[in-house]
Amino acid sequence: MRANDSGERKLSVQVGSRRVIAVILVAFTLGTSMSVVDAARASTRVDVSARCNSPWIVSAHEYGYDRNVIVKIEPTGLARWAGRFDPAIWNDLWSCIPYPSTGLYGWQGDSMYKQLACHAVYSASVPGITSWTGGVTWDLESWRSNVSWFTVWRVWGHKCNWS
Repeated sequence: MRANDSGERKLSVQVGSRRVIAVILVAFTLGTSMSVVDAARASTRVDVSARCNSPWIVSAHEYGYDRNVIVKIEPTGLARWAGRFDPAIWNDLWSCIPYPSTGLYGWQGDSMYKQLACHAVYSASVPGITSWTGGVTWDLESWRSNVSWFTVWRVWGHKCNWS
């Protein structure tokens, strides 16, 4: 990868080159399902952190490349123990940090919304699963599939981290 004057990174790909192998290894190492084409387009790095002025969110951190981003949310005690999802949490999140400017597909945003709803509803202790199913942070990952709401609410099989 080479950076031009504006800091944008470009990847020159040649069949049989070591560069293609390196991109595939990086994608494999990150555990993502990136294709060589997606890896070649990966030029936008996201890394934003903020303390939030919200009754639901203490802080948020967004990081990743292009369409492969993670948003880590540190929920307040109110959000963690409410045991319900309020769309205000979603709105407060994007008031705190910018919505990923990396060109997420619509299904990725939908999936992240459902992950947030799942974490909010199941963050309190759920008998037979664990306490704090939502974890210390609620991680919304753009690469998780956009499952049905029926699947979202069947938390016992995925604990808000479906395939």
